[in-house]
Amino acid sequence: MFWALIFFCVMFGIALVGLGERGRPFVSLMEIVSQASFRLVNLVMTVAPIGVFALMAATIGTYGVQLVIPLLRLIGTAYVALAIVVFVIFPIVAWFLRIRIIEVYKMVWDLMIIGASTGSTETVVPQLMDRLERFGAPKSITSFVIPAGLPLNSDGTTLYLTIAAPVIAQLFGIHMTFWHQVMMILFFIVTSKGVAAVPSSSMVILLATATAVGLPAEGVALILGVDRVIDMARTAVNVMGHVFSSTVVARWEGVFGQKDPEVTVQSSTREEAEPV
Repeated sequence: MFWALIFFCVMFGIALVGLGERGRPFVSLMEIVSQASFRLVNLVMTVAPIGVFALMAATIGTYGVQLVIPLLRLIGTAYVALAIVVFVIFPIVAWFLRIRIIEVYKMVWDLMIIGASTGSTETVVPQLMDRLERFGAPKSITSFVIPAGLPLNSDGTTLYLTIAAPVIAQLFGIHMTFWHQVMMILFFIVTSKGVAAVPSSSMVILLATATAVGLPAEGVALILGVDRVIDMARTAVNVMGHVFSSTVVARWEGVFGQKDPEVTVQSSTREEAEPV
């Protein structure tokens, strides 16, 4: 049933695109509903620590401290996987783009720390766009790619979701076949593209997907107890992911290293206005 609903939503979205401007009011309505839903989630998240504390205390009291071991493994696995993305995958991408990965690290390391501390990539968007323009990606590219990439380009979030779901299955002794895991990973890749750039918003996606594939919702609540620790790392990876998405698009368009026409005109005007 859930897969049928997803398929219907995708086809309905394609139909809305075909309507053009006539479908714009309904799209705006859905955007408002989405924003209101995430705002409601944020309100719930403010009191969630109390419920998570009570749930973990009751669960550990029932099953023992051995339940904590899988959660510690989740933290370790997530950090190792995210580190591989930053120090292995991204350097390979940088090599193909013909840019120095050291320069990328120097450019965004402090923004990654800010994003990790706040749990949101939105807090560093203005600074990130400014630095990318100086790095070589024109404003015409960054002003479109980064805002669009906030919900669509979440490398760290997608990776974390594919790790967290099998951990939930292990916590409750649920066996998942290989193809079951492959389908779940593909599903996470699709559903994570609509996640909001706010702290712990990926828990909404994890809850919906976990229940859809037969995993208990209680497992998501248990993971929520350690999610803030992992959220810092995946947000930092998301920040660096925006650097490469803008650079890739700029390379594809053949404008990397070029200034926007309006910037060049403004610079020329200032030079002409200066007295000789």
